[in-house]
Amino acid sequence: MHKKQRYLYVGVDPHRKSHTAIVMNCWHEVIGSIKIENKPSGFRELLDLVRTYEIVYSLQAIYGLEDVGGVGRALCHFLIDNGQQVKFVNSSLSAQEAKKNTTLHKTDEYDAFCVAKVLLDELDRLEDVTKDNGIYYKISQLMTRRNKLVDQRISVVNQLHMQLTFQYYNYNKFFSELTGKTALAFWYKYPSAKYLEHVSIAELGEFLSVESHNYLNHKRAKFILDLIAEDGDRLAHDETRCFLIRSYVNDIRYKKQEISAIDELLQAYIDELEVNLQSFSGIDLITSAQLLSEIGDINRFKTSAKLARYSGIAPVTYSSGSTEKNFRNQRGNRKLNSIFFYIAIRQVGTHRSTGTPKNPILYEYYHRKISEGKTKSQALVCVSRRLVNIVYNMLKYKKEYTIPSIETRNNNATSKCG
Repeated sequence: MHKKQRYLYVGVDPHRKSHTAIVMNCWHEVIGSIKIENKPSGFRELLDLVRTYEIVYSLQAIYGLEDVGGVGRALCHFLIDNGQQVKFVNSSLSAQEAKKNTTLHKTDEYDAFCVAKVLLDELDRLEDVTKDNGIYYKISQLMTRRNKLVDQRISVVNQLHMQLTFQYYNYNKFFSELTGKTALAFWYKYPSAKYLEHVSIAELGEFLSVESHNYLNHKRAKFILDLIAEDGDRLAHDETRCFLIRSYVNDIRYKKQEISAIDELLQAYIDELEVNLQSFSGIDLITSAQLLSEIGDINRFKTSAKLARYSGIAPVTYSSGSTEKNFRNQRGNRKLNSIFFYIAIRQVGTHRSTGTPKNPILYEYYHRKISEGKTKSQALVCVSRRLVNIVYNMLKYKKEYTIPSIETRNNNATSKCG
């Protein structure tokens, strides 16, 4: 009996409220269709029904899920806890399978059928899903929330800019940072020039000194009041604008606090994982969290080459006869691909003050690739591929990164050649 004849293939199309499953044999014959609620009792119902098919056909079931980190996460962990084998089916594969149909056909049952068909066809290539400790999932969820807060804060800051243009001509000169702690306190207390009509330099200077912890003083107060005096007459005082400015300030403060709290949680989880990604220049807390949320458990990648293919950095080879060409991979995890690419951009730069390379090894490698005839973009992809090796080993062996000098590397190469 062929290996694929030993299984029943259960393709699951997960949704927020319910999941749809199709049970199929190795000849693409649909044996059953099951729809369950997204809750533990529904998971038990699915498992019991599939087990009846196992008994009838004397075959073992194997499950394929499109989503094992979001709405399908609970079902995935339930199946693993009950000794079931679960495979992750990339949604792009099932989407390609759905497009093979000559007519438009879009139902939950058909989507589940496509998942089951990919599970059957790619059985040996699909990775087994293992139950993690939840940290990578938590990091991913925190990053999703943080990114949303950052986008919302940018929108609110833009609205604050618009309102301030009606209140102060030179508001952008008052403080070096529009949304700094002292600036926000100023906008809240003095949302328009009218509130400063009877405020002296000494009074404003004292306010700024307290809010900035003595960083700003009476000199800054005089500077602001002089700018306001130069403005001349403004538009008629409008309490609605003042209300909006204070509302925006409160919103910005809240979002800053939430982002700060998220950053503390992210750092705690990264410390718990005992990874040292931040020892690499150019990878800060947020970049480190982004990498972990997209990569997950590094042990699911046997080699750095597999991680490179997953991130879409490894080139795609097209060959015909004696002709062979490599092309840039447009597939893979595009978020992870972008993260590596932007880290690469930082690594091939130089320090502003000294003009020395930030990473001598990768700087030299980048310029060597350009001298070989590659474009800057192609050379950055090559640097990204080197970064995949570095990040893989840092995560795999929990090591810190130390930039080797070019001289040390050349000496090592010479000793090996000798």
